[in-house]
Amino acid sequence: MSMINRYKFTKNIYKDYIVLIIKNKKYYSFDKDKKILDYINFNNKLYLLKKYSINFIVLDNLEILSINNYDVNNYYKYLYISYVKDILLVIRRSIKSE
Repeated sequence: MSMINRYKFTKNIYKDYIVLIIKNKKYYSFDKDKKILDYINFNNKLYLLKKYSINFIVLDNLEILSINNYDVNNYYKYLYISYVKDILLVIRRSIKSE
């Protein structure tokens, strides 16, 4: 099973969690989760997810190594902020090109 398929399978079950797949001591993620990780400058630092109170799961193949669950999950908050950041970047580029 490829990494993207493992991600999609787990994401269907845990929709409001960031799904991280560990491979060679490095964390991988895709799609919306990747946007959030880019926004918070993740760089394989799990403490950032804890700092921002974002629920996350760490997988090795399909085995769950850890699950962090917070009462106040900020997953959607940072997802929306990352979308707004992308929109603002597009607007900024269009203004600069004029």
